[in-house]
Amino acid sequence: MKRFDAIIIGAGQAGPSLAGRLTAAAMTVAFVGRAGSTDREARSTGRPLLTSTRPMTRVGRAVEKGETQGFMKVVVDAETRRILGAAILGTSGDEAIHGILDIMNAGVPYDVLQRAVPIHPTVSELIPTLLGGLHPVR
Repeated sequence: MKRFDAIIIGAGQAGPSLAGRLTAAAMTVAFVGRAGSTDREARSTGRPLLTSTRPMTRVGRAVEKGETQGFMKVVVDAETRRILGAAILGTSGDEAIHGILDIMNAGVPYDVLQRAVPIHPTVSELIPTLLGGLHPVR
């Protein structure tokens, strides 16, 4: 397969239960998975927020593959405890984002995903750890 700097492999609006939430994946030097609001968009609402970021250098699967560039980030409404958005830039980011999409679609608090026990070794297994690092946005 010929290598390209950037190819959009999937983007668009999800079904009615994710009304207005952008979901996308792109192949660049690293994979990108994104769901919902960006940090900036969430901050603009004025609502109290929680956020967490984890570098790929602290994700076992990324280290094992030697692909440690990138990060995982999530933003949560502090009152409803629902995930507003997330981005995973790095190896398997386009696949790992689906667990977050499922929780957003279900309309349940992030705690449901935080208590999950994903399969090892995957990028997804660090999503509960990412959620465990949530802290208030100042």
